[in-house]
Amino acid sequence: MGTGQDTILGTDTVRDALKTKINDDMAELFAIKSEVEAARDGESSLLAKEQAQDDAIAALAAGSGVVISGNDTTVGYLNGKLVVGSLAGLTLTEQNDGGDETLAIDISETYLKSRFLL
Repeated sequence: MGTGQDTILGTDTVRDALKTKINDDMAELFAIKSEVEAARDGESSLLAKEQAQDDAIAALAAGSGVVISGNDTTVGYLNGKLVVGSLAGLTLTEQNDGGDETLAIDISETYLKSRFLL
C-alpha cells in the first residue's frame, strides 16, 4: 500500500502525474479486490466442509451411518465404506438381508495358499 504522498518530478506534467497516480491506485484496488474474492472462496469451501462434518455427526448420532475418519465428508453404510480393492480372493458379503445384518469378510483358500505357502 502507498503512503498517501507522491512526488512529482520537474519533468512530469500535472496531468501525467495524476494519470500515473490514478493507475497505481486502481491497480492497488484491484489487487485488494482479488485478495477479498480469494478469501471468500476459501471461506465458502471451509463452510461447506464444516456443514458436511456437522451432517455426518448428526447422522452418526442418529445411528444411520459410519464415517472413515474425522474429516470424512460423507456418511455411509459399512458395506459401502469397506471396499475390496484389487485383492483377488477377498469378498465382502452382506448376510441376513433386512434382518439383523452382518458383513462377512472372506479370503479364498487358494489365495492364502498362494501367498503364504500353506
